[in-house]
Amino acid sequence: MIQLGEWMTQDVVNLARVIQKDLAWNLMPMLADLMEENGFINMMTLKHLRRDTHLSFCYLVDGIVDLAEGKACPVELLPLPSSGLLARIE
Repeated sequence: MIQLGEWMTQDVVNLARVIQKDLAWNLMPMLADLMEENGFINMMTLKHLRRDTHLSFCYLVDGIVDLAEGKACPVELLPLPSSGLLARIE
């Protein structure tokens, strides 16, 4: 089982929920900063949150919210605890 790690704080989850509900893509860089401050280390994912254009959804934001609600998250989202590589959650 993949451990979520300290990066998935209540603040991260709350911000992801706001972004998802309001389609507030302008807050994505803030989400990346918050995740990184809390120990998230996957640079490819952080870059996606900071730079990619979003129009109607983001699988990473959806995945964070789904994980927080105890749902399965079938997207590549989380870094492995020691390597920083992506891991598939199913």
